[in-house]
Amino acid sequence: MEKNYSAFLEKGILDFLQYAGDRESVIPGVLKTVFETILKAEQQGFLGYGHGERGEKETTNKRNGFTSASVKGISKMFRIEVPRDRLGLFKPVFLDILRDENEKMNDLAFELYVKGLSNEEVSTIIHNIMVGKNWTRCRG
Repeated sequence: MEKNYSAFLEKGILDFLQYAGDRESVIPGVLKTVFETILKAEQQGFLGYGHGERGEKETTNKRNGFTSASVKGISKMFRIEVPRDRLGLFKPVFLDILRDENEKMNDLAFELYVKGLSNEEVSTIIHNIMVGKNWTRCRG
């Protein structure tokens, strides 16, 4: 039987938002938690064992703390903790995906500027792509 992880995750995020207060300031924290959880799961798959698991392991490589990295969220940059391994072999695919998406957005913005669009027009297009057309931006 396949588990519905998205429903579990959605409920957890909604519960968190309900008790967190100001949702605008909470979103980066939620993204940080989700991103870091994905990275930890990716490292677990890479190493072949979960955090704190005892017993025989297929590798001599071990976890080795974290390093900090900046990533772009919906509208802001924030720092996340990226897990490391002792042998330095763990290279998170998730970070590559985030970088690729950021590069695509930068390339799009450059192309729009080259075509003669104003800062406001480029900003609106990027905002609509990143956040969605149904969201409004606060100006002020």
